[in-house]
Amino acid sequence: MKVGSARLRAMLPPDSRRSPSPCWLAVRLPHLGLDLLTRGEGGSATPLALSETMARRERIVDCNPAALAGGVKPGMPATAAGGILDGLRVIDRDPSAERAALQRLAAWCYQYSHQVCVPGRRAGLFLEAGASERLFGPPDRLGKRLERELARLGYHAMSGAAPTPEAAWLAAAEGLHLSSAADLRRQLGPLPLERLYLDGPLRLSMERMGFRRLRDLLRLPRKS
Repeated sequence: MKVGSARLRAMLPPDSRRSPSPCWLAVRLPHLGLDLLTRGEGGSATPLALSETMARRERIVDCNPAALAGGVKPGMPATAAGGILDGLRVIDRDPSAERAALQRLAAWCYQYSHQVCVPGRRAGLFLEAGASERLFGPPDRLGKRLERELARLGYHAMSGAAPTPEAAWLAAAEGLHLSSAADLRRQLGPLPLERLYLDGPLRLSMERMGFRRLRDLLRLPRKS
């Protein structure tokens, strides 16, 4: 069965019989757009939200703690958010500024790894961590160090590690550092397939084939 997706194949653990398992560290920046607006300001008491036009409607995509406390939530229409919270600042998301920031951060991360990349349209970074373990310690230690350093630069960060980049991205959302294919299957297997970044047609195709959770995908051989 040919799945037809590099992303799905990248989720599968490597064949450890052929080569040692690599180690990838993923760093998520879940509030990148807000961080770019508020870096250096500390905790702002002003309710602030980012909006983006989706399906011809302006919706909230992120908001700070002050806005959350006032009842604003990601996904709600921007007009509704303004109606329930007086003084809410709603600012248009700037994807180009986010991409530029990710490129700067990727360059900064080369001090920790010889291989750094920005994962497509996602707000985060991938670092190959195995080769630098002698200098910076195991991936969990390097991940925590990056979280601290990025916090000093004004960014909220979450890290996780796994034998493949896509698995590391999922691990970062859970705060996991997985060192083997067995860990990957055990810890990530129960997650719903929706956690992967799949386009609509591919997701529908996978559902029709009976895939519901990552464990279903992880049972596949890499050549599938």
